Amino acid sequence: MNYEDVFYENETKYMQANEEKLKRFILLFLKESKIDFYWDIDADIYSDFISLQDYVYKYYPDKIALFYELLKASGFNMWHCIIDTMTELGYYTNKKVANSIKEKTLLAPYVKDLAYEDNEIVLKTDLNEYKFKSVWDYYRNDYEAFSYIKRHKSALSGRCHEHSWVFMNYLNEKVNLVTELCPYLYEGNYYHSVLRDEQGNIVDLANGIVYSEDIRKDLFKGDIVSEISKENRVEALDKAVSAALDEDVFNKFTEPLILALNKQSRKK
Repeated sequence: MNYEDVFYENETKYMQANEEKLKRFILLFLKESKIDFYWDIDADIYSDFISLQDYVYKYYPDKIALFYELLKASGFNMWHCIIDTMTELGYYTNKKVANSIKEKTLLAPYVKDLAYEDNEIVLKTDLNEYKFKSVWDYYRNDYEAFSYIKRHKSALSGRCHEHSWVFMNYLNEKVNLVTELCPYLYEGNYYHSVLRDEQGNIVDLANGIVYSEDIRKDLFKGDIVSEISKENRVEALDKAVSAALDEDVFNKFTEPLILALNKQSRKK
């Protein structure tokens, strides 16, 4: 199979179904809640979902229970709500600021408590206890890495492949590039790229957090497709590009995806 076919089989074919189900949930919630909320039905549906969720938290806290009740009933994989909560906390750079949204955090599904222990954020939930750090705090003493995160803060979300690849250039330590298949919001999979550092921690730039391998397995439920060291990535990429037999491959896929798709195509 060529790279486009592999990508279609593992991600693209699930996108429309997930978007349609999320769209139906939003329509149902707005009907049942009678909330007046403007959204562009033809725009990025996940951005609309996040905007609606924030809107409900801010202006209609009495509708939050209904929001999550209908979301769960729609078949949504609810652990994504924990990931979203961790991501939001990851964008706050200190305890004082993060504590200001503690009340909102405790309203999220499964969440029981938010605390700080040994410079880690501790999110206690009905599913498990998740300890993690903000990427800001994790790289605060690394000027090059911190500067990169600061420059790209508003553009990290949704661009895990691109930033994971480039960010390796700013790290002096040994690090591996990991591309995995994670369960989508409702059905199927999506590709996600992160870094694994020398301590074995997972650096998730797109979500703004650093967490353990156990959290990667337990919460993100990722199935690793490709893992390559910083030292070997260029050689591996050259081979993957050659194997693609497609002069336009870089216009279709980012480097981590090319490596992952190459590995999958060889298994077919």
